[in-house]
Amino acid sequence: MRALIGLTGFLFLGAMQLGCVAVRIDVANPIPEMKTVAVAPFFNLSQERAVDGRRFALAYYSELQKVKGFKVVPVGVVEQAIFDNQLELSNPDDVLALAQLLNVDAVVVGAVTDYESYYPPRIGLQVSWYSPKSWSIQAGDCAPCQPDKNFLQSLPRRIQFRAQSPVPDPIGLEPTTVSSDPQTGPPSAYTGSSNEYPMVIESSAIGAGTNVQTDPRQPVMSYTRLFDGADADLVAKLRDYVELNGDLRSGGWEAYLHRSEDFIRFTAHVVIVEMLTAHGGEVQRRYVFKKRNHR
Repeated sequence: MRALIGLTGFLFLGAMQLGCVAVRIDVANPIPEMKTVAVAPFFNLSQERAVDGRRFALAYYSELQKVKGFKVVPVGVVEQAIFDNQLELSNPDDVLALAQLLNVDAVVVGAVTDYESYYPPRIGLQVSWYSPKSWSIQAGDCAPCQPDKNFLQSLPRRIQFRAQSPVPDPIGLEPTTVSSDPQTGPPSAYTGSSNEYPMVIESSAIGAGTNVQTDPRQPVMSYTRLFDGADADLVAKLRDYVELNGDLRSGGWEAYLHRSEDFIRFTAHVVIVEMLTAHGGEVQRRYVFKKRNHR
């Protein structure tokens, strides 16, 4: 039996060295009671003025919808609520007010910190989740998970929007309010406290870290990542992502390095998986043996 185990391990390591093993990490919501999430248009903190934060928010929204345990509010609904209530999201009060307006458990505030669309592409992302409720969550045991306390203060004063159009209420998220009371005006500040929602959820997630009580004005979860299309490890991760998703379009995984929309979607996927994994959301890790032609 030991000889069989040893032989299996030897073959596995050999396959890893030959690049014949694709790794897929499946994640789920590490806080099952945190069900509804709103994704705001991302801010642009890069040197590239043409970056469209809505484009990145849509990619993040699409990938987050795939994670079991989350119900995600359409980006258009979030935009309309921000616009109608003149929120700037440059401080925790506005973010928490948005969460109350949309009746969601968390709001995702993201920023593009670096961007280069030409080959090799490069994208820097910083994402923070805020919640008006009090949770107990496994702390991310990694440097990219450490929240930047000055993150919101570094953001532009206002998100730039496209032309506004009426949007429907998000299905299954009633009651939802996306406009302010005409007599009281928009909520200029979050008036709650960490004790207003006494619910505390104990995380049963797997992984390193300790359970910490969250402060509503600090992110529940954060993650920062720079994606460099010239990095060999990132390229290997991209190849696994494309092959295991069954994308049969011409060009294979290499084409993702030339199609900015696909690369943005890939980066959103990685940020979500790595952040949730660091906070105990990993469900299983699968190793798939692939036959590849080595050049």
